[in-house]
Amino acid sequence: HALPTRLAGRGVARSAPLATLARRRRNATRTCPEVRGTLSVVALAFQPRDEDLGRYRIVAKLGHGGMAELYLAKLVGAGGFEKLVAIKRMLPHLNEDPQFVAMFENEGRIAARLNHPNVCAVYELGEAKGGLFLAMEFLQGLAWSDIVDQLPREDQMICARIITGVLVQACAGLAYAHD
Repeated sequence: HALPTRLAGRGVARSAPLATLARRRRNATRTCPEVRGTLSVVALAFQPRDEDLGRYRIVAKLGHGGMAELYLAKLVGAGGFEKLVAIKRMLPHLNEDPQFVAMFENEGRIAARLNHPNVCAVYELGEAKGGLFLAMEFLQGLAWSDIVDQLPREDQMICARIITGVLVQACAGLAYAHD
């Protein structure tokens, strides 16, 4: 199973192709009144969900995999406190399998101890509605597939620098997690 990772963007975000891509993304964002901020069109393409999961209000589904679904949620607290988080919720049919439950719990315990610029922070391993979930740092940004689609194919040196920069950051997070 994979630990949540993030890219810090040092050095890579300064390249012209990524700056253009970031500008396009800013132009393609819309205001989401539920969270009083901007979210990418991709996140808004999913039907908003007004559902509670423990202390979190699910706002939108961001994606899914073989073991879990990923949601954008907000933590609401006293005095108007709101914080966007990512919720990784184990798929319902896996909650009955002790092996998957143990893997998910281990992922949460291990990831919660990590503190590195290239690893998403895990705030909570929780249980609600008969299933496990991880509340994690929400990173608003670009999907890797969007970055790759916008790479300048005619300039192989820039492509290599961007890809290398991203891989170095991902490896730094993985190396930290495995040490």
